[in-house]
Amino acid sequence: MTTIRYSKERIKSNLTMGIVFIFIGTLLILLSTGIGEWKNISLDAIGIAQIFVNIFMFLVYLFENKKQYVTFKNGEIIKNTLFPKKIKLSDIKSIKHFSGDIRLVTANGTLVIDAQIVDPTSLAVLENTLKTYNFPSN
Repeated sequence: MTTIRYSKERIKSNLTMGIVFIFIGTLLILLSTGIGEWKNISLDAIGIAQIFVNIFMFLVYLFENKKQYVTFKNGEIIKNTLFPKKIKLSDIKSIKHFSGDIRLVTANGTLVIDAQIVDPTSLAVLENTLKTYNFPSN
């Protein structure tokens, strides 16, 4: 099993955004208790929304850190998203490199791998792994 990892910057930015949102949410809740209602918008409600955004960003961080981006397993390529996308290596007709993406073309569709969010060392592993199968490239 080969795992293609997200870049460290992407993982760190998800965690950082989560921390920032919890800080802002907590600050807004504390300000709302001191100030009360601000015009027609409750700072308390905005703070709670910020905390929910934090929870979402933290869950994205945990998911991406655990699952990583792409996995080669048992003759399949699995793109680990909320709803994983799988294609069999035997179904790939060609590989296209376009605009920083790697597109794996099959008879049924295309699997797009965004090379900009992949760790550089994992990107080299991905390209070497795809080369070993001798797919036509455009």
